[in-house]
Amino acid sequence: MAYLSSFDISSYGLSAQRFRMDLISSNIANANTTRTSEGGPYQRKDVVFKAIDFSKTLNEKIAENNNMLEYENPLDDSFLQENANPAIMSVIVDKSGS
Repeated sequence: MAYLSSFDISSYGLSAQRFRMDLISSNIANANTTRTSEGGPYQRKDVVFKAIDFSKTLNEKIAENNNMLEYENPLDDSFLQENANPAIMSVIVDKSGS
């Protein structure tokens, strides 16, 4: 059984694009808004997709939360590759709106 099936990967991509479309529709709906509840004009929001190294992020979270052993990819064979990169890079959505 694969870690992420093709359906899972597709659904993550579609969810990210749905979030982008929701933000675009919000920007269009508020294009003529001159005053928000904070008192200023509406500020346009953007979606930023970032590629991250999942193994590095996972190891940082493990290190800060407990004393577990560092994650090592079982598919990385040091005899075959010295600097093996992960086959799959994760994508995160920055929802900060800046």
